[in-house]
Amino acid sequence: MSVIEIAPKAIEHKNIIWSPPGDKSISQRTTILSSLANGPCKVRGLLWSEDTVNNMRILNELGVKFTIIDQDEIVIHGRGLNGFKDVPEVINVGNSATSARLFLSTLTGQQRAFIIDGNPVLRSRSMKWVVTPLQEMGANISYIGEDGFLPLKVEKSKLIGKTHVAQVSSAQFVSALLYAGLYASNGVEIIRKVKARDHTERLFNHFGISICEKGNVVKVVEPKNIEPKNVIVPGDFSSAAMALTLVVINKNPGITMRINSVGLNPTRIGFLKVIEQMGANIRIENTKNNCGEPLGDIIVKSGSQLRGIKISGDEFVQSLIDEIPLICVMAAFAEGETEIRNIEELRDKDTNRGETIAKLLDQVGIKTLLAKDRITVFPGPLKSLPSIDVPKDHRITMAAMALASQFSKKTTIKGWEVTRVSFPSIINLLDIFVQVKCNQPFFQWGPHLINKEGISK
Repeated sequence: MSVIEIAPKAIEHKNIIWSPPGDKSISQRTTILSSLANGPCKVRGLLWSEDTVNNMRILNELGVKFTIIDQDEIVIHGRGLNGFKDVPEVINVGNSATSARLFLSTLTGQQRAFIIDGNPVLRSRSMKWVVTPLQEMGANISYIGEDGFLPLKVEKSKLIGKTHVAQVSSAQFVSALLYAGLYASNGVEIIRKVKARDHTERLFNHFGISICEKGNVVKVVEPKNIEPKNVIVPGDFSSAAMALTLVVINKNPGITMRINSVGLNPTRIGFLKVIEQMGANIRIENTKNNCGEPLGDIIVKSGSQLRGIKISGDEFVQSLIDEIPLICVMAAFAEGETEIRNIEELRDKDTNRGETIAKLLDQVGIKTLLAKDRITVFPGPLKSLPSIDVPKDHRITMAAMALASQFSKKTTIKGWEVTRVSFPSIINLLDIFVQVKCNQPFFQWGPHLINKEGISK
């Protein structure tokens, strides 16, 4: 297990310019959709992390070739809607629920037989709310182990489109069924519970796939083929949220940070609205649109006194669902309590994040009150610890790092390497604000990890 040591330091650079890595959600959706196109798609800004590398490893096993131009640019050679070669007997997606649900839909639609599995963390996350609607469309899917969970066995199936009413707020439900809709006769219509992150809808539009949205109803019609398109992946907003948190809780009042080319999709940036309401000094510049996704630069300054607020509304909370642990961290430094409602979906993450963020805050002396659908954080003096225990959850580990950045003494965090799932370069960001030491070199994710037979230069 890797150990990271974090110690306080004086920040030399008060005007900081930083760019986040590529968006994880968009990267995973892009690699799969590009592989279904009728030709090569150039992708720039792809995130190289454990989840995306596993995603591309699977595509390579399915016959998809990649040309690596450089660390920031790759060509994905699409094989067409039904061009995958024989599917491996077992498809192991590692930690990624997004990959599990999208591959399940895509390969089932292609009338393929396979087993899909993941690591122990992913095996604990429910797949039933995606499997059941696919079964209703004709998918022959069965559970090998515990009902509702990976591993799953899929027999050859032919999908027939229908209308689905979402029972969960998660965007992964909508995305999985939209990918299934690429193969379903009569198309697929989804009545969304809320409009959660809509990267799939925007990406389908960019690739010219016939998709219709009206209010909370979205429908896709089975295409004859998918024409190749180039994609620019914006900076990951969740990674940018970590940088924003490190600045606004910092005791140094003279820090200004510019975060370049961040994805500003309206269904993802509830965190920005929250920190504004809490009193943070931020502004947005240089807004533009790339491939259907808005992006821009965020400028943030330290030194503002944060205040506790109330956060609620299912759709609004969906727009900040991954950032709730960081909001709880900021709430620890605010004046007055902060309450976040509608957090039920936190139970279906790498951990039950309501419970694990409450346990983390309790370790450092911050009181919380946790109920089924809400968490309340009561600010107080932070207790510096020689070490912090974190679960195998990248979002909770990042929250622990943010808290440790404000300790008066050095601390160690064991198991921090779990952050490679979504933010493998987080050490470079942390090093701006604190002294960082690791007991082993940080593992570098990148193009070299895909099967070499699938790469050309």
